[in-house]
Amino acid sequence: MELVPQPLALLIRRALREREAHKSVFDLPLAKMWHGSPVDLSRRFHGHRASTVVGPAAGPHTQLAQNIALSFLSGARICELKTVQINDRLVIPRPCIDATNVGFNVEWSQELRVSESQTEYAKAALLLAALQRMGLPEGLDHAKDGATILDLSLGYDLKGIQSDSIRGFIGGMLDASSAFDRMLGELPDDLKEFRDLSVKPRLVDAVTLSTFHGCPADEIELIARHLMEDWKLNVVIKLNPTLLGFEDVKAILNDQLGYQELVLQKPSFDKDLMWPQAIEMIGRLRTVAIAQGVKLGVKLTNTMIVDNHKTFFADKEMYLSGQPLHVLATQLMSRLRTTLPAGEVPLAYTFSAGIDQHNFVDAVASDLCPVTVCTDLLRPGGYARLPKYLDQLAADMTSNGVTDVESFIVKRGDPIASLEEIIDLVPGDKNMLRARAEALVEGRAATIADLSLDVRARWVHAAGSRTAIRYAAQVLKDPKYAAPKNSKVPKKIGSMLHLFDCVSCDKCIPVCPNDANFVYDVAPGSRVAPSWRVEGSNVVVAETTKLPIEQVHQLATFVDSCNACGNCDVFCPEDGGPYNMKPHWFGNEKTFHEGKVLDGFYLPSKDAIVGRLEGKVVRLDVDRANATGTFDDGLSKLEVKLSAQGPEMLRFELKGAPEGHVIRGDRIVVLAALLDGVLSTVNPVSVALP
Repeated sequence: MELVPQPLALLIRRALREREAHKSVFDLPLAKMWHGSPVDLSRRFHGHRASTVVGPAAGPHTQLAQNIALSFLSGARICELKTVQINDRLVIPRPCIDATNVGFNVEWSQELRVSESQTEYAKAALLLAALQRMGLPEGLDHAKDGATILDLSLGYDLKGIQSDSIRGFIGGMLDASSAFDRMLGELPDDLKEFRDLSVKPRLVDAVTLSTFHGCPADEIELIARHLMEDWKLNVVIKLNPTLLGFEDVKAILNDQLGYQELVLQKPSFDKDLMWPQAIEMIGRLRTVAIAQGVKLGVKLTNTMIVDNHKTFFADKEMYLSGQPLHVLATQLMSRLRTTLPAGEVPLAYTFSAGIDQHNFVDAVASDLCPVTVCTDLLRPGGYARLPKYLDQLAADMTSNGVTDVESFIVKRGDPIASLEEIIDLVPGDKNMLRARAEALVEGRAATIADLSLDVRARWVHAAGSRTAIRYAAQVLKDPKYAAPKNSKVPKKIGSMLHLFDCVSCDKCIPVCPNDANFVYDVAPGSRVAPSWRVEGSNVVVAETTKLPIEQVHQLATFVDSCNACGNCDVFCPEDGGPYNMKPHWFGNEKTFHEGKVLDGFYLPSKDAIVGRLEGKVVRLDVDRANATGTFDDGLSKLEVKLSAQGPEMLRFELKGAPEGHVIRGDRIVVLAALLDGVLSTVNPVSVALP
């Protein structure tokens, strides 16, 4: 399945209609969105203010515009866009994501064409502006809590990044005005109020550099220099957990945490960036960054290659994420904080490894910004898990008597001791600073926001480093990251999914990062489905079967937004996988025919449905006023009376149907139920119709 980006008009129209009809947007209930905080959760990232420090990591949650919109509605304000590289014709195994507990995947890089990614990210910026124009999330102070940063992610080698394709992509991200003009100009009259959306055309100022395991040190350094010197971009280098060394990683994963099933590949360590190389490279690049007037940072961490010990993926190896990766990333964080001096400019640290509601606050207190998340958003609840992170941070800030994140970091990291580490490096009244530290400890001061930027940056970095080192030691011993606590997987109940009906737990909807699964309603009942056989110039009833539909509440998959990642199958209690077994809906005739390997459906109009069933294309046109329908299977045409009991033949027309050809009445029942059903709710299919 290939992803098909949806036009901006459809996304805006869906948000408007779904909010009115279902009190949700992209299947996220209004009540589960983030509605702001009594304290200031913002931080500056590479010179720009973001209203919160959390965001989705480059991955399945930042590839399509609706993904980024869902992240925003949930409180994310620094979105690391999915990694883009020159090879945009990847063949990714399906399924490719398994977040049952510990996370694994075989997915990497964008699944869109480079030009599609450029358009999709510009579209996302406009969509966020449109949502704020609608006042979403409701009750939010958008001037205070709406500031959002998009962070570019690029890979994987210098030659690719210097190619015309990627240079054009970067240029389009630095000036998206032509894309904005085109998309806003295409908005139809029913959305004309959004044609004047104002968004800064420079979408990004920073790049997170993602390189393959085994990328040579000099190649990484050359790419970073190229991005800083030629493009004047802030650069964050994503580091691999292999920097800890094979023996240390093995000891942590297998011995201390007890993940005996995780088998490492020593060659991936031997050919990867080594610790001394990394430290020397960071030192040189820090000098380049200062000379270019940009900022340098490191991201902790990339995923870890392990042998595939499961049957879910076809590949021989897979990438580890989640709880054990969190432990590895914190150990690398601690080692870097212990080794690297603060220097003239404190190094920026970003983080993405096993973040969840319970460790997010500790990550923020460790002076990590942004703190990005992936695996946890793939679990039940999906994007709605994010607001709990921010609520917990606000509660901890309030209990510590501080009103902003920088002051919280200092308060958690021992204000007095951390100040003494940098006191001789900063200008100003030393006694005043010491008095402020004491006031923070005693609760007589709630902020350091009035101090100079230089003082704040150094103090926050020193305090965050103290917390980071202490926290890394704690997680190494914390049983919640060890194998015994992370061995449970979602249970299956032994039944198989079918086209209609299931246990209706709806877990498949929020665990899909692309919002590809949706709900529709069908009138329940047992339909009688006769089939007719051609005999000469006549048709006779061949057999009659019953097609029961027991539930009103039904589920379907919008194929244009589904990449068959398999995550809905992981959490579905029934077998077969919703993305495999539930009705496949295409957005239009073009994608229907391009997806010919799949059975599925599309709507030419509100009064017609086209389906591919068992590889055969069929069509049903309905006349609702007369409760009749015309069924065409390519070889015959049948006019029927439609009722809750099933179709009744009125007349027929043979279009070259051979002797013995069977006209399937059960297909009429399926098409009629799906046509009425998909129009019963606001979803990606129904919203495309006038």
